Amino acid sequence: MKHTMNKAQQGFTLIELMIVVAIIGILASIAIPAYQDYTVRAKISEGIGIAAANKTSISEYYVSRSTMPSTAALAGVNTAQSTAYVSAVGYSGAGTAAGAGNLTITFRELSTGIVNGTSDTLIFRGTGNSTNGVAWTCTGGTLVSKYRPANCR
Repeated sequence: MKHTMNKAQQGFTLIELMIVVAIIGILASIAIPAYQDYTVRAKISEGIGIAAANKTSISEYYVSRSTMPSTAALAGVNTAQSTAYVSAVGYSGAGTAAGAGNLTITFRELSTGIVNGTSDTLIFRGTGNSTNGVAWTCTGGTLVSKYRPANCR
């Protein structure tokens, strides 16, 4: 009787399995930090939504009175807003036609720690213009650039 070794290989060798595990490890080391950044940005978007409503209120005040509101109450800013990721909303304004108003969104300390595990701020600065209404910028505050919306970097 003659034995032939023509049987097909079954299963994977140890080295093949180790290569697959190494590839998965490399992919995970790239994906996990990117995922964490996206989750923080999603939490920041809650503050952006709150700011949008308040910016509208401030802009309407300027357009109707040709001056920036001097207080949060005049601006219609709800400073009592508190959500899962936003701890405070503040406003300070010049009260003049040529002045500017600062809308400050303070974020709670997130579990991932945005900056050194502390709460951070994003400041929206509105500057009144008699022909164009209010122009907004959002480069102020302590929020790290990579977590800001693209137009705020």
